[in-house]
Amino acid sequence: MKKQPLFAQILIVFTAVICLMGAMILIFVRGTLNEFFTSETYATIEASQQTLTSHNEPFQTLQDLKQQQNLRSVQHVFLGVNGEIANDTSLPNNVLNFLYKQAISQEKNTQRYKLNVHNQEMLYAIRKIRVEGEGFYQISYMWDSYRQQLVKTLFKRIFLVSLIVLLCGILIAFFFSKWLAKPIVEMKQHVQRIANRKWDSTLETDRSDEIGVLAHSIDEMRVQLKKQDEAQQSMLQNISHDLKTPIMVIRSYTEALRDGIHPNGTFESTLETIDGEANRLESKIKDLLYLTKLDYVSQQNQEKHKVEMDVLVKEVVQRLRTNRPDVSVNVACPSLVVYGQEEHFRVICENMLDNALKYAKEHVSIRLEEREDTVFLSFYNDGPHLEENLIQRLFQPFQKGDKGNFGLGLAIVKRLVTLYEGEISVENNEHGVLFLLEFPNQKQ
Repeated sequence: MKKQPLFAQILIVFTAVICLMGAMILIFVRGTLNEFFTSETYATIEASQQTLTSHNEPFQTLQDLKQQQNLRSVQHVFLGVNGEIANDTSLPNNVLNFLYKQAISQEKNTQRYKLNVHNQEMLYAIRKIRVEGEGFYQISYMWDSYRQQLVKTLFKRIFLVSLIVLLCGILIAFFFSKWLAKPIVEMKQHVQRIANRKWDSTLETDRSDEIGVLAHSIDEMRVQLKKQDEAQQSMLQNISHDLKTPIMVIRSYTEALRDGIHPNGTFESTLETIDGEANRLESKIKDLLYLTKLDYVSQQNQEKHKVEMDVLVKEVVQRLRTNRPDVSVNVACPSLVVYGQEEHFRVICENMLDNALKYAKEHVSIRLEEREDTVFLSFYNDGPHLEENLIQRLFQPFQKGDKGNFGLGLAIVKRLVTLYEGEISVENNEHGVLFLLEFPNQKQ
């Protein structure tokens, strides 16, 4: 059944439930009707017995009793205590003998019985009475054919009504299942279009239930996938361009050396250019691999260790400040322990400081502090302000300023900060640009 369409599943389930309920109702009704009419038949027989020999209107003679035999379609037979028949009856002798034996063995004054006579069911009651001082057994009976015919007639009508209800229920289930499955089928088709990279087709719905929420989520996914696809295409273009440049330089300089030509004037300076371009190429590939690695790391539960953040920041500053000896670096980092992977925090500090030194004119300032279990790490440089449109996309891969050459450093920082459930922001202030990182200090 799981392999069937949702529409078919819903229709099958609804039809099965309706059929089961209909069958249970029919079985219950038939049994109830049988029990009800059987009880009513016996009640009629007993009522006839009591009416026939009522003390309020007493019969003076046995002849009076004989004249009331057809009262309320109930037949009566009167048997003496010795088995003699006191009135005319159509019952055969063997049946009368059987009834007499039941009567003399009966302990109660009145008791109900059922007997099959020539393939016809007879319902009867035996009652002990006295007439003119003599004892009699009054046997009052009715044939069950009328009750059976009545039950069958009613059952047929109930069955017909149930069948109509069943057909209406199946029809309602059909349209309901179509209505319920329609948005799901539309979502399936929409997801297939997304799988085929058709991003411009929107999924519109006016529902606000769970199906509507799911449809809205799918459409949001489409928008995000479209952005990622565009970013991927842009990334591939940027990768091909940024990797192509150092490779072309290395190849052209190598061919020049092979031909005995020194583009930079001397053999040593030409080799230094080749070596520098190789280092640039290595750095770019390293960043690309690290960015890819973060996609895997973000899905894993990383073990957390104590990291002396102040010591780490000072080590990074000591190592990178030589890149711009003309820029002063001011560090305000009190003793502070954070929890996580030291490599992650080191990469954050290196990329942020490298970015600050790249754009600074004369001064870079780093500040570290903790407030209410939240760590704040800021990097300020007195370089030129960022354009507003660049600020919105600065942390996306391959976004770069005038002096940027690859645009992966800030994207890596963004991924790492997000990994620690933190945020990174940038703003232009009066004299430069301030980057602010904040993340909860999650202890083990």
